[in-house]
Amino acid sequence: MARFLSIYLTNLNRVFMPFDNAGNTLSTALNLNFSSNSQTFSDWIGVDDTNDYYRLNISGRSSLNLALTNLSANLNIDLLNSSGGLIARSENANSIAESINRILDVGSYYLRVYQGTNNASTNYSLTVAVQSNSQPDIVWRNSATGENLLWQMNGDSLLNSAYFNQLADRNWKIEATADFNRDGQSDIVWRNSATGENSLWYMNGTTVLGGVYFNQLADTNWKIAGVADFNRDGQSDIVWRNSATGE
Repeated sequence: MARFLSIYLTNLNRVFMPFDNAGNTLSTALNLNFSSNSQTFSDWIGVDDTNDYYRLNISGRSSLNLALTNLSANLNIDLLNSSGGLIARSENANSIAESINRILDVGSYYLRVYQGTNNASTNYSLTVAVQSNSQPDIVWRNSATGENLLWQMNGDSLLNSAYFNQLADRNWKIEATADFNRDGQSDIVWRNSATGENSLWYMNGTTVLGGVYFNQLADTNWKIAGVADFNRDGQSDIVWRNSATGE
């Protein structure tokens, strides 16, 4: 009789396990459809539900702020790219709240909430805030090493920094940035001060999607003076000035 009662109580506990709103894998992730800039979702993590996944679609460059709160056990949260690769993680000890702040480019992303320690079991609140980010960022180039660095800014506050493709040939200089392929992302125009070669890097944040060379100007007195849409066709145009002749 005692054994029967033990089995019955175990099954009873499973029956009354809190309802799981989020999916447990990337393929079953709960899609987050925003009706406002910030929303809060409530769910549960425990022995029978160790992972919760959420899917987030970003249609324009945005700042993402995540807060995982109301914890009574240790949970962590990951921000993942569209393939499930790790972008950022918050893993405080015990039941301390977790947070992630990041600038995201256009694309699909996943949020993963999971146990920070074995057998952690707790309800949680996940607040997701997404706001359009039109803040200018800063591109740095090291003239000694050829390293390149992007600072993602929010006004005068540094949100994130990331290195991207190094160009060891120090004759290559960043001459301009603009959106040349109309994908909402700033691209980079390079000019080689020794050869007069010109190159365009198509960017997605700090990821180089591809590069092309365009019309070489061997006379290195020609400098890029500005970039804008001068004929109102939606394409970025380039203004050149010859520092020797004034042309």
